[in-house]
Amino acid sequence: MVSIKDISKKTGYAVTTVSRALNNHSDVNENTKAIIKQAAEEMGYVPNLIAKNLVSGSSKTIGFITNKLDKDSLLDNFAVRVFLGMFEVEHSYEIILIHYDSRYFSSKSFDEIMRERQLDGAVVQGFDEADIFVKQAFESEYPTIFVDIGFENKTTSYVSSDLSKALQLGMDVIDKSGFTDVSILVGKEASFITKSWLEVINAYRQKETRKNIQLLDGHYSEELAFQVVDQQLQKNKPSEVYFCLSDLMAMGVYRALEKNRLSVPNDVSVLGYDDIIVSRYLTPKLSTIAQNWEKVGQTSVTQLIRLIEKKEVKPQLLDVELMMRESFREKA
Repeated sequence: MVSIKDISKKTGYAVTTVSRALNNHSDVNENTKAIIKQAAEEMGYVPNLIAKNLVSGSSKTIGFITNKLDKDSLLDNFAVRVFLGMFEVEHSYEIILIHYDSRYFSSKSFDEIMRERQLDGAVVQGFDEADIFVKQAFESEYPTIFVDIGFENKTTSYVSSDLSKALQLGMDVIDKSGFTDVSILVGKEASFITKSWLEVINAYRQKETRKNIQLLDGHYSEELAFQVVDQQLQKNKPSEVYFCLSDLMAMGVYRALEKNRLSVPNDVSVLGYDDIIVSRYLTPKLSTIAQNWEKVGQTSVTQLIRLIEKKEVKPQLLDVELMMRESFREKA
């Protein structure tokens, strides 16, 4: 293996000059740098990143820590899309994926995981805000970006979609279509996202009193959404519109409506949120509000690197987009 000393012998420059040239220091003139770098390339020199990182005090490695690699993730694919989005930004960091499975990690703290893997920082996704792991990350000195958890201090910040705009987009199309009887399927109350949804829904209710808005707890689950809507239909007539705050819940609503011999969109309109890949292959194709999960990944890694470099970081709310397909129609 070629060393800096070997390059020094070949070029006649001191070891310190060779090292500084290869690290592009400004006190080495450009002609000397060119000679040394050409010799290094000809000799097949490969930098020792471990040694370099030990000197700099940085591993140049960040983690993407998620607990959302489960059977449901095969449908919504959020974690994978965020992770891949982190590679779409030009940077000099390696990124490793850590699936936080409580069966294996329950005895390890956030700081222990960071130290063991020599991480400079982490993007954390999929957890509830009440999770002890989130509390540990928030209180840690390691730079951390949360996805969909609204915590921030000097070492942490967060990235999320703009839920206020998402709700407004949904309610605007419902209003323009002439519907006044709406069921909104929400998720589990322990999540920061559900609390945020409820805040914007309650604010909307206060200024818009003409609509009959019923909240149903679908727990962000296809099966539980099916159950809660099926139970509703056993007792009452259907709502005119089911606005589902995840496409997975919209899939459960489809099943409940079909079981009760109701047609989408002839009898009932359905609107989703997320724009998971499968939504465009449902029958009928699901109208939904799209989150840009790749953009979430891009923004998260950009903000994390800013934190690592001790630059100012502010919470980021990302844009959403209405995708009108076949599951929604105007009131007859």
